[in-house]
Amino acid sequence: SIVVALMREGSHHGALRIEKEFAHFGVQTIQYDYLKPFDVLAIYRLWRLFKQVRPQIVHTHLTRPDFYGRVAAHLAGVPFVISTIRSPNQWLGRKDPLSRLIAIFDRTTAAYCTAVVAVSESVRDYLIANRFCDKEKISVIENAIDID
Repeated sequence: SIVVALMREGSHHGALRIEKEFAHFGVQTIQYDYLKPFDVLAIYRLWRLFKQVRPQIVHTHLTRPDFYGRVAAHLAGVPFVISTIRSPNQWLGRKDPLSRLIAIFDRTTAAYCTAVVAVSESVRDYLIANRFCDKEKISVIENAIDID
């Protein structure tokens, strides 16, 4: 098994700890930096890695890694692409040009997903109301922390 951590350049806090935890279970980790606001090389590096290791599943989380990972997995022919969405309101429904562009990219690449995981019913409802993807693709797996 391999875990690829795609992180903003300079945001490596906690990365070494996570790498050690995965290594304890025999899981290799690979870390890639991406540059803001858009880094086409991140897509290329992921595509090249996916062509080499031929994963059966790619699971993405957070806006830029979703975009880079979905596109690279699609181009590499990965059979299952899953994205977890936790806070779609950061871009869907906003009117400023950057948020609109991000929403377009996100919706477009959501078509490459085999499944989309919403972390709550309200996130699922929001995705459906904003036509993020086919509602049949969306499943809810709630956060594992009980706040009550």
